Amino acid sequence: MEERTYSESEYKALENQLEELKKSCEDYKQKWEASEQALKDFEYQTKVGSYVKQLAFKNDIYEKYFTDLITEVGLKFDGDTLIGVDGLVKEFREKYPEAFRSDEELPEFSVSMTGDSLRGEDSEFVKNVMGIK
Repeated sequence: MEERTYSESEYKALENQLEELKKSCEDYKQKWEASEQALKDFEYQTKVGSYVKQLAFKNDIYEKYFTDLITEVGLKFDGDTLIGVDGLVKEFREKYPEAFRSDEELPEFSVSMTGDSLRGEDSEFVKNVMGIK
């Protein structure tokens, strides 16, 4: 096989192509890393949101404030367990006790699987909850 030699202009053109490929490869690498970070951030926010929902705040404003507080402090998850959040919740409950729903505010419903109509106290309870006289 005969060895090929390149002119200086051909060599420069090949070098330019190689540099463009390197830049393109680096751009894709940065985009991939950014998308991986965005995915991790989304998963983190989803887990934090699920945790905050179970705390039974009175409204979305308190939920958002506490979610932002968790994110700002930078608490991490170990599996599905949010590490170090207990102290933050306790402090928040002491500072903003009105932020949480109380058990009295949550109505309890009884559902009968037998198809029997409700009688007595249950009937009155359901009527009151539904606003029926």
